[in-house]
Amino acid sequence: MRVQLPATGPFEGLVSGLWFDDYIVEATNRSGATTGIGELVMFDLAQSASEVDNSTPGSGDASGANSAYNNYIDPSIAAGQRAYIFGVALEAIADNATGRIQVRGRCTAKVAAATVAGSLLVGNADGEMDIAAGTGDSKVLAIAEGADVSNQAAVLFDGIAGFGWDVTT
Repeated sequence: MRVQLPATGPFEGLVSGLWFDDYIVEATNRSGATTGIGELVMFDLAQSASEVDNSTPGSGDASGANSAYNNYIDPSIAAGQRAYIFGVALEAIADNATGRIQVRGRCTAKVAAATVAGSLLVGNADGEMDIAAGTGDSKVLAIAEGADVSNQAAVLFDGIAGFGWDVTT
């Protein structure tokens, strides 16, 4: 998130309200199946796919194409998921193909039925986001901006830091 400051003068050019930057990357699907539009994915930081290693751009393979930061898998949602980095597929991506993944910002994502504006959403292993249950063990990945329509909703998404933890109120 960034706040846009006035271009000149004390208030000139000031944007009303908050402004959220989109952070979109290209990443390779290592899930073993096609990823659908709006599905939740997880970067393969544990290097579980055989093609993924600990190289980084500029070391090992020159492009870093095999880096955990360039490859994703299906989300493994479990207690202790705080160290993972998530994204939302912006297009259908075949297995072993590269496509656009939104890591932060406003996007349309697969969500659970009964999602309404303001719902705090956590990930699940089905590649969608569920309404937070208050268990305290999941990173809140998104805030719904509207109700689900056919299990899709506009969300404010942060797959890196999230919006705090799913806790009982």
